[in-house]
Amino acid sequence: MTIQKWIDEGNYRFSYDYSELIEDLEEDIAEGLTDEYIYVVRGPYNELLEKCPIIDYYYTSEEIEEGDLAEKTLITSVLAEMKSDNKIF
Repeated sequence: MTIQKWIDEGNYRFSYDYSELIEDLEEDIAEGLTDEYIYVVRGPYNELLEKCPIIDYYYTSEEIEEGDLAEKTLITSVLAEMKSDNKIF
């Protein structure tokens, strides 16, 4: 019960493994393949994270595959979100 109380009080967060996606995006930036914005695809709502995790990205709106919903987002914001969620607590 003590551990559950500690978790319920917000002392524990779950992480999401973005290691590979972060590495890919940072390489794309270094190679000059990206602009100031990218188009982010999110997966289904993750109850542990309390949000929809980023699962993929596109450089331009023309690349978005049929059926994918993508949001135009600043590349710095995307990296910051992924790096924050990638931390293990």
